[in-house]
Amino acid sequence: MKGMVKELTVVGPARRGAPPRPDATVKLIDYDFVLSAPLRHGHQIISVQNAGSQSHMLVFLRLEPGKTPADYLRWAVRREGAPPGKAFGGTTGMGPGVVNTIEVDLKPGNYGLACFEPDAADGKPHVAHGMIKQIRIP
Repeated sequence: MKGMVKELTVVGPARRGAPPRPDATVKLIDYDFVLSAPLRHGHQIISVQNAGSQSHMLVFLRLEPGKTPADYLRWAVRREGAPPGKAFGGTTGMGPGVVNTIEVDLKPGNYGLACFEPDAADGKPHVAHGMIKQIRIP
């Protein structure tokens, strides 16, 4: 909103063959995250599929012990005190039907899954419509 946006083009070698086989799938729907299997600690490949009717994103929030995704959202609005976690990876906004494959390395603990894309109807971020979920990585 304040002009801190810049377009860039990423160029890399062409990938040949099939995409890597995912360990789990996360479907983004209006307004939830549906996991095909529990995520685990360590390195894994995740297929992120937008099965919703509008753009969505997946942001991982690594939460401090005892904190929740709601704590993170309250902190994000006020920016007072120490953050109750930090965002670290996921996807950018994805249109309906788009599939991304991401790699993550999750440590044991509490995480939030969040979508900050603006809603097509009212412009509020999807987290304001409940598109946030807490998961535990054992």
